[in-house]
Amino acid sequence: MDTVMGSYRPDAIVIQCGADSLSKDRLGHLNLSMKGHAECLNYMFRFGVPAVILGGGGYTIENVSRCWAYETAVILGTEIDNNIPEKDQFYSCYEQDSHKLHFDIEQRPNDNSREYLDDILRTIVENIRESEIRPSVAFHSVPKRYLPEEELEWKMIGEEEDSM
Repeated sequence: MDTVMGSYRPDAIVIQCGADSLSKDRLGHLNLSMKGHAECLNYMFRFGVPAVILGGGGYTIENVSRCWAYETAVILGTEIDNNIPEKDQFYSCYEQDSHKLHFDIEQRPNDNSREYLDDILRTIVENIRESEIRPSVAFHSVPKRYLPEEELEWKMIGEEEDSM
């Protein structure tokens, strides 16, 4: 992300916080803890760029809600209790993890070799270096002489109705 942020220098970023990368997700089969997942947010916040944070996927709903609750606290810079309140209407859904916000991650082998990951990273960095730097669409006021005649006629009709 250092290369992406340095190359494109965005004015703002959108972060989609899909919870399907968490351990115990029914389909994701990745192995992040919630603290590891939230650390991705903290890392991006270090760039000092305004961010829009969106919720996202996840196929183990009780872990999606945990993730969003925890990451909301991280975004707000506050701590939240690891104990899920007994008053919560879904309290029974968290029974298998002792009614805790943070759950143990499953132990899984990492089948990615260092060479494989380094090759992916090298390819991404090369693609960024070869792309146009800071792509954007410029916004400008268009002088009336460049507008199509139909659009000018429509604007003039609208202006006449506004003045009545």
